[in-house]
Amino acid sequence: MGQVLITLMSMPLQHVLVAKVNGANAFSVAEYVMTTMLLLSRRINKSDNALRTHKAELSGTSLPGFSTTYELNGHELRGKTLAILGLGKIGQQLVTLAEAFGMHVIGYDPYIKNSPVKLYAELNDIYPLADFLSVNMPLTPETKNMITTKELSLMKPTAYIINSARGGIINEPDLADALNHDQLAGAAIDSFNPEPPAPDNPLFTSKNTVLTSHIAGTTKEANAALGIGAAQAIIDFSNGKLPQFPVNPDVFAN
Repeated sequence: MGQVLITLMSMPLQHVLVAKVNGANAFSVAEYVMTTMLLLSRRINKSDNALRTHKAELSGTSLPGFSTTYELNGHELRGKTLAILGLGKIGQQLVTLAEAFGMHVIGYDPYIKNSPVKLYAELNDIYPLADFLSVNMPLTPETKNMITTKELSLMKPTAYIINSARGGIINEPDLADALNHDQLAGAAIDSFNPEPPAPDNPLFTSKNTVLTSHIAGTTKEANAALGIGAAQAIIDFSNGKLPQFPVNPDVFAN
């Protein structure tokens, strides 16, 4: 997600102003999605593992031939369709990066008013079109278990799914099962349900899966931007000014 909440106290307690630092890590998360799409589509991890595993076979061989033998030649992002679920600050930043790679970008977001890409009104219409599916929505009662076996079965077997948002949106056992039965080409997962993941989480043993430790939005630059944004909100409040992203501005007015 692209925001952090801070509370600015003005006693009594019922007059607590809550402000957001909105979008400070949007680029960081969008960059993570691009990174993992490249890792998956170019089979970087598979190539690294193959070289290490078969190093004794390399002498006198052609590396291009080795790559062909072990199916290490991947695909370009150019010309592929990226479907983004959630077109907030992160999703819109992702549109910019993906289009720079020559990707065709579509999206789903029932709450956005102005979208930089074509939006689909029905989720089931977008799944079959995606070569890559990026989840960038909050976890809410509406989005919990939004993607299960039913939705995954609508996707291409050559498609990849990336979740840099929240665990619980994608049903993890269903995703692992789809990956292990080659119903999807691969996945990158940065957050889990529960978090941290249990040792028996099925994604630990699923095929073609990149797992990361909730790092999408925590680059050094993003953390610095979050800190600066929080400090600015405190400064604004101390100077009698409404912070840029208030959650309950009515408290400030009172």
